[in-house]
Amino acid sequence: MELRQLRHLVLFAETGSVSEVAKLVYLTQPSVTRSLQSLEDEIGIAIFYRERNRLFLTEAGEKVVSLAKKVVDDAAELQAEIEGMKRLQTSLSVLSIAPVPLYKVASVLQGRLKQPHVTKDIVAEDEALKALAEHRCDIAIIQDRRHAGVELYPLFHEQILLAVPNDHALANKDEVHFRDLEGSDILIFNKGGFWTNFVKAKMPGVRFILQDDERSYWVLVKNASVPYFISSHMKRRTEADGTHKIIPFAEESTKICLALAVKATSERSIHRTAARISRYFEEVRRAESGSFV
Repeated sequence: MELRQLRHLVLFAETGSVSEVAKLVYLTQPSVTRSLQSLEDEIGIAIFYRERNRLFLTEAGEKVVSLAKKVVDDAAELQAEIEGMKRLQTSLSVLSIAPVPLYKVASVLQGRLKQPHVTKDIVAEDEALKALAEHRCDIAIIQDRRHAGVELYPLFHEQILLAVPNDHALANKDEVHFRDLEGSDILIFNKGGFWTNFVKAKMPGVRFILQDDERSYWVLVKNASVPYFISSHMKRRTEADGTHKIIPFAEESTKICLALAVKATSERSIHRTAARISRYFEEVRRAESGSFV
């Protein structure tokens, strides 16, 4: 009994025609007939009967079809899973709405999960969701909110913070409001995705000093006398240099919840990978006693 014979049987049950099966599997009609006859001989019971030169399923044949369909479906699922694992061994595509979460996830993929090659980019959320739908990316890092056809795996919170030099006029504040920055000069990395667009929209009165090159941006950060924005995930690193004070914003909108988004119909291997990343960051969060990761 071969898998191809079971496929022929299932297709015959669906189409009711040997000739239609032949067209679907690119074989001649006699070849399909021989396949079905051989299957019946091997099973040892009558699963077909003829009437007016047409082939029909017996009651036993209907039961065999039901069992065969499970085997065929399982085989198809196995094949898809294997293809997904093969692809994961070579490349995984990740899109994100913000840079720091993307770097953190890519680090886990390439380190802890031994993913050899990760392609990554920063895009708007609607573009990330479109790429998922069109199978142009495997995982998207977006805000944790439901979308049709997408399964979400919790990632972590992220908050935008203000870093000011220790001698800056705002350095005596424990929190700042958007309005406090009116008319200020603030250094900003112009490829920060969601957060770049966020601060531009929320603080129209700020004079932004835009920097497109990431390396140059960090050189300026270390030497500039103007404030700049950082992710909550960079807080400890920035505080460690001792030259800046990190101040949170009073507005709740500066805090977002992020999740890994995977197309619901993607291979199980992709879903397992997202679930493992989610569990890793949950363990980190618990280890840090519920603070931002």
